[in-house]
Amino acid sequence: MASKKRQQTTAKREREQAVKEKRDTKRLKKEAARNAPPGEEDANEPASPDEPASPEEDLPEPRSAGA
Repeated sequence: MASKKRQQTTAKREREQAVKEKRDTKRLKKEAARNAPPGEEDANEPASPDEPASPEEDLPEPRSAGA
């Protein structure tokens, strides 16, 4: 019985830690956006939704019909 309780406690702690890290990351990202000079875009996000997020060379190669 004690090991089951310990597993639940460990899982709860891990979930709480994940939520805390996510909140911290979001807060830091918002602060960075707020403190960035106007007109400077985030390098991790595409300039517009129409543009691809990664270069075309990252796409998988087409399969050949004979293979």
